[in-house]
Amino acid sequence: MAMQLTGNVAGMLKLLGGGSDVEITQLLSEGVAIAIVKVDENTITLYAPEGGGSDVEVIPALLSGTKIADIKVDNFNKPLYAPAPTSVNVSQVLTEGVKIAEIGVNGVTTDIYAPNQKYSNNEQIIGTWTDGKPLYRKTLNITTNSDSFYYSCDDLDIDEVVNLYGYVKENNGTYNIPINCYERTDFYNRVYFQNTTSSIYIGTTGYYPDYVSWVITIEYTKSTDTSN
Repeated sequence: MAMQLTGNVAGMLKLLGGGSDVEITQLLSEGVAIAIVKVDENTITLYAPEGGGSDVEVIPALLSGTKIADIKVDNFNKPLYAPAPTSVNVSQVLTEGVKIAEIGVNGVTTDIYAPNQKYSNNEQIIGTWTDGKPLYRKTLNITTNSDSFYYSCDDLDIDEVVNLYGYVKENNGTYNIPINCYERTDFYNRVYFQNTTSSIYIGTTGYYPDYVSWVITIEYTKSTDTSN
């Protein structure tokens, strides 16, 4: 059967004849040849675009450290890095007290301690106050001889009293009553620090002299220290 050819090899082939019509539309006339279609003596070349996919740009955020990979695009290599491990040293300042944590580094565990709360009749530094001065603590044993009593703290060189707490013991040991305890109008005590005289004032109402033995802890800064 005779076959009629229309078109050209650079564009479209339309083959007419026996059977179904065959029409090939060439979308690209140049590039990478990927196939040749031939019908009888008529051929048309099919092309794919030159080049491969989208452009690839690799911008590493780190230029050094621990190398973890290489990215390769065509003949181009770019290394990728992770941050280098940081050296960690744990120095134990306190070896006893209240254990508050454990720090593990490379399988080595170090215990971390906070200081024990220690109360003493001797003056001791227990920390730093908000103005940068050392903070001191001392526990006093005071025996009163009246229902309005002043205990001098001149020897402590007090600048600011930040805490004052404690209790009074009944003579027969039955009760320990906190300072500044109000039970009723005829039975209470008042304790405070008086700046003008650098004294602890102790006042009682009722049952005096059944309560004369006081244990009072005072926390304070000193006028002889300087602020940081």
